[in-house]
Amino acid sequence: MRLDGGLALSSVYMYSSRRGALAQGGLPVALSEIAAEGRRWPSLGQEEIQGHVRDRTQPGQPVDEFILSAIADEKVRDDRTRMLNEESLPFNYPDFTLIEL
Repeated sequence: MRLDGGLALSSVYMYSSRRGALAQGGLPVALSEIAAEGRRWPSLGQEEIQGHVRDRTQPGQPVDEFILSAIADEKVRDDRTRMLNEESLPFNYPDFTLIEL
């Protein structure tokens, strides 16, 4: 990996959800607030991601109510997580080495 300014790294640490990547149309969704050059997958902003998740799990519910219901109700969170897991994509990069924490 090469950083701005030319410094090359031989390894990096990252977070990868064990549940997989959020998917839209069969492709992983990148967070657009994280700058990237040459991104090969679509990206959405945080609010767009919240809208996408709401549309997949509680269509028609106002986003504010959607967020508040997830905060207030563990069952709602668990149900939504299960629904999203059905569409999530596993992280699959051949040169990746998982380090258990």
